[in-house]
Amino acid sequence: MSRAVSHMPPMRRRSLPVVMLLTGAMTMGAIAAAGAGGVRINATASMPRGLWQAQVGEPIERGAVVAICPPDRADIRQAARRGYIPAGGCTGGYEPLVKPIAARRATW
Repeated sequence: MSRAVSHMPPMRRRSLPVVMLLTGAMTMGAIAAAGAGGVRINATASMPRGLWQAQVGEPIERGAVVAICPPDRADIRQAARRGYIPAGGCTGGYEPLVKPIAARRATW
């Protein structure tokens, strides 16, 4: 009768789940801290994908890039069903959209 042989000592085999759990918890903590610090992930194709740093309180001028949560309307739901808007943390479960400001209302 053959017996399965493990090359890992028993103590290491028992500690592997603990190490995996701690690694997962540290990763989730780092993601939460980055989100609280204003780091946003853009998964949409409208602007370069990747990490973006949000700067709250900056003036919104023409050419500035902003992140907005789309409203929960029928056209937005249809776009999400078609895969144009990924799932995210906005109301309705949508990813914030990252867009450049093309124009501003005049303040006279």
